[in-house]
Amino acid sequence: MEIGDCQPFTTNLQSPGATTMYLPLTTLLIIVVIAFMAGMLIAFVMMLNAITKMKGK
Repeated sequence: MEIGDCQPFTTNLQSPGATTMYLPLTTLLIIVVIAFMAGMLIAFVMMLNAITKMKGK
């Protein structure tokens, strides 16, 4: 088991219990949160850019 492994399903062979659902769900949630934050940051930068362009006129 290495940290770089992106295969959470390999660990499910040892423990087919409640842990089977947590790993894929948390990784998916983390990916969604990172994508959302990146999108919001890009939108914020674009808004700032538009505001500065409007003020410059």
